[in-house]
Amino acid sequence: MDKKRYFQIDLAKAIGIFLVILSHVIFFNKDLGAGLKLFNRFINSFHMPLFFIISGLNLGLSNRIEDKSSYRLLCKKILKPYFVWSILYIILFSLYLPYDYFGVDTVGEKIYSAISLYGMIPLWFLSTLFIGQIVYRFVTGFKIFNSHSKFSHFLLLLISFGLSVLINREFHPYPSNLDILYAYPIIAVCRVIPVLFFLETGYFLSLIWEKYINLEMKFKFLFFLLNILILYLLKDIFMYNNFLSYFIIQDMKSFMATGILGSFLVISFCGLFKKEIGIITEIGKRTMDIMTLHLQPIPIAYFLSYIFAYLGLKNSVFIYSIILLMACYLVSKLVCDKIRFHFMDSTSKN
Repeated sequence: MDKKRYFQIDLAKAIGIFLVILSHVIFFNKDLGAGLKLFNRFINSFHMPLFFIISGLNLGLSNRIEDKSSYRLLCKKILKPYFVWSILYIILFSLYLPYDYFGVDTVGEKIYSAISLYGMIPLWFLSTLFIGQIVYRFVTGFKIFNSHSKFSHFLLLLISFGLSVLINREFHPYPSNLDILYAYPIIAVCRVIPVLFFLETGYFLSLIWEKYINLEMKFKFLFFLLNILILYLLKDIFMYNNFLSYFIIQDMKSFMATGILGSFLVISFCGLFKKEIGIITEIGKRTMDIMTLHLQPIPIAYFLSYIFAYLGLKNSVFIYSIILLMACYLVSKLVCDKIRFHFMDSTSKN
């Protein structure tokens, strides 16, 4: 029996994917002021952990942690789209960046990044989510977890936290002279450790989700305000440069704290809504497609920013991010759905 789908989770995913796009648009636009760059650090501190926490939340709500058949479903939903998109990206790279770009065989490097599950940007999210969920389901499949012991899950939370801090201490600063033959598989594995922490955080959230959703509005609003207050009091820890995709984390403990706090802010905000918000909810259901589609058109933002400035439009990065989000949504709906219908299992839709 399928789990109940909560539109609040889809709203949170929609906000999350918008923040991902906005972050990348800001990153590619080098002429922005210090304020937006600081805001981008704030976004980077939690926008990817948000998706891993939501994944753990959905996993807990679906009660499929111990379901062995779910491994096959993971391959259909995540691994299959990962390799399909990787092939498409490799073809694109072979057309306009074939060889000796920054001294490397670009196509060969991209092929190896796909095979090693390091993943091209932005496909690393799919490979990391796949490995993370496989490891998580395997570990929680041991007898000690069979009774859904909260202590066992809390122990896994602590172990993943400790290992993340320890591994990051060894890899920071990242050894830039390490050959990609070894670097890519190492990074692919190292990224999974903090992901386990965020998946487990989502699992614990699933234990109280029904109670939270059914709370009176005044209590949910108080919880949202409490999140804002905590973020304000701890605002300094959001100023680190963290890139989970490359496993470049300045301070792992702060990254995990900001990942939880920022994610809870988004989720608690979405919990305030009593009804679905049409197209935004639909966007939340298509985050996998949008995640894979959005990056290539982003450099156009640099040129469009001049057009927006000439037209007197302020906050051009926000305008372009919304335009790009809607464009990716339409491509997902009008193109990707047809491709899935003809060539792939429809379960690969997020």
